[in-house]
Amino acid sequence: MPVLLAEVDPAWDGDPALPVREAVRILGEIGAPAVSAAPLLRRILAQEERLSRPWRGVRILADQAYVRTLTGALEGIDGWGK
Repeated sequence: MPVLLAEVDPAWDGDPALPVREAVRILGEIGAPAVSAAPLLRRILAQEERLSRPWRGVRILADQAYVRTLTGALEGIDGWGK
């Protein structure tokens, strides 16, 4: 868990080379034992702008994918959004 949480950077700019989305996805797969990650994931999800950099002009698509990943992880962790 600590290794995965260290990869979840609230200031992530969307760089696809960084494992942020993958770490979030894995936290969701872990489920209830990853409940300590839920507050951080909710904070990130609540941010008005999650990605600050326009990676190859697909910032909106990348942000939507990140929102889906965050939402899916929270559903896996504590059933959030169901």
